[in-house]
Amino acid sequence: FSIPPVPVTGFIPEPASADELQLVQKLFFLGKDAPRAAVFCGVEPTDGAELVCARAAEVLAGLVKEPVCLMDANFWAPTLHVRYDIGDAFRQPAGVSKIGDEQGQPGALANLWVLPANALKDCGPGFSPDQIRDRVARLRKRFRFLLICAPALGTASEGFLLGQMADGVVLTLLAQSTRRAAALKVRADLETY
Repeated sequence: FSIPPVPVTGFIPEPASADELQLVQKLFFLGKDAPRAAVFCGVEPTDGAELVCARAAEVLAGLVKEPVCLMDANFWAPTLHVRYDIGDAFRQPAGVSKIGDEQGQPGALANLWVLPANALKDCGPGFSPDQIRDRVARLRKRFRFLLICAPALGTASEGFLLGQMADGVVLTLLAQSTRRAAALKVRADLETY
């Protein structure tokens, strides 16, 4: 990577809810074949996939000692850099040379890393599958867990390709907002891919 993932230092997440714990446990702790890489995306841009993905990464990082990477692949509307206060000039904190070196304040997640969408700018909307496949493969080797925030499947196709590179896809829906017909179409498309 020309720009590597950034350790999340100083960010103290809110305590996990019962639903968040249940989601993470069902996704990542179901035996020896449990997923290590998952794509989170909505049907529509307002379905909240970014928050669900970020919270899942935070909860997972709080439960394990291994490194967790949160990748913002929503090139259409990136948001994770804002949540973790990572600016355009994202740099590793002084003294951090590799995974495991980071030091955080008590309660902070020392094993959570973020790869902002800007770090993948050469793989922007309509990216080359080979470019992103290479980056995902390298992240999977470097991190025990990889959570990928993708754009809504009802408006962009990148999530389908990313889903092929991961162990599974988490599709988020917003109660009483996501259109049923759109959700059923996206589900059928996911099964096809």
